[in-house]
Amino acid sequence: MSKLNNKVQKIISSSRFSHFIHFFLVFTGIFVIMTTIILQIMRNGLYSNVDSSLSRISSKTDDYVEMVMGRSSLVNQDSEVSKSNNLNPKLSEQIVANTDIILFSDDGKILNADNIFFASWESLKLNKKYLSKIYEISLTNIFGHEEKYHIVTVKVKNISYPDVKYMSVIINVDQLATANERYERIIIVVMATFWLISIGASVYLANWTRKPIIESYEKQKAFVENASHELRTPLAVLQNRLESLFRKPDSTILDNSESIASSLDEVRNMRILTTNLLNLARRDDGIKLVYTEITAKDIDAIFENYSLIAEENDKTFHAHNLMTAPFKSDKAVLKQLMTILFDNAIKYTGEDGVVDFTVKTTDKQVILTVADNGPGIKDSDKTKIFDRFYRVDKARTRQSGGFGLGLSLASQIASALKGTIEVKDNTPKGTIFEVHFSNK
Repeated sequence: MSKLNNKVQKIISSSRFSHFIHFFLVFTGIFVIMTTIILQIMRNGLYSNVDSSLSRISSKTDDYVEMVMGRSSLVNQDSEVSKSNNLNPKLSEQIVANTDIILFSDDGKILNADNIFFASWESLKLNKKYLSKIYEISLTNIFGHEEKYHIVTVKVKNISYPDVKYMSVIINVDQLATANERYERIIIVVMATFWLISIGASVYLANWTRKPIIESYEKQKAFVENASHELRTPLAVLQNRLESLFRKPDSTILDNSESIASSLDEVRNMRILTTNLLNLARRDDGIKLVYTEITAKDIDAIFENYSLIAEENDKTFHAHNLMTAPFKSDKAVLKQLMTILFDNAIKYTGEDGVVDFTVKTTDKQVILTVADNGPGIKDSDKTKIFDRFYRVDKARTRQSGGFGLGLSLASQIASALKGTIEVKDNTPKGTIFEVHFSNK
């Protein structure tokens, strides 16, 4: 039992449960509001014709009092006499079915009892509390069943019939009420069903909304751990070198040149690492592009620098400038992307390394292709090489000064340019990086 309680408390205290409660309450509020609005609209729609008729009749008290009292006075007369009396048939046409008009004296006595057709009139009492207001009442008919009516009572001042002080207009709405109750049950059942479905939807949305947060958290956690790991090594080397200098206080700088040089190498590595981390952090906030016209001469100038770097590293560099027209892009960002891909190719080629760099334009796209004849990349690694700090060959990359950040930055730049970057196998060996982005 205690294990179950602990499990329940753990679920309740989790962020997933708080997300679930949030969505569940939102869905509940929506369904409650929708149900209330639908029921109210339906009810008003069902009774709108009845209530309109009540309002029309109650606004013409004199006409209807004379019509009803005229009928009452003709009850015991010959039918031919009745036909000869004009009781304003237009007024009768305005009365909907199941409508009765009851006239009361000041003391509540019904004056037209002989001319009332609905069965429950004897149980009807004069109610002065809701004068001029339409409301609903229930009356028991002769069969002992309750029926519902809409009624309005107004005060009357009629010269022809001074005894008439109040007029009540009553309409039987029992069938409408039955239909309304049936529709209400259907609507409530449907809404309750969808409300239950919303529980599952809340669970799904709680998990779905947390997924990018968890992924971001895990990436951030891995980023911090990897950055700490990368910094730990040079810091440990620096600490050891500096401590060794303290152990030799009489030594000269020349005597410790090897330790100092090694320390400087680690400092350079740390500077490169921190610079790359800063660049990634800036790119995470979004790359603001400044578009300028890129010409073939701009690409040739970049390729000229790459030729010098390749020569210094004893590598062969082949430049292919296939631009057919200038295009718009951010010159600094584009150069950074090209440099990352070029540096990556130089690092991963051996003594007979050959790097081919092609820039090509089409009607709609710019295509950058960097091919090398290095060892290549396994299929299992191709999906991971754009992750931060991921290295295919950690030992080799560390020796060449890489930290696994370049391709991650290249991927971000390609996305900022609204393009794509993909890696392919070169034939017979090596790797090809290809970038496509719009030239508009």
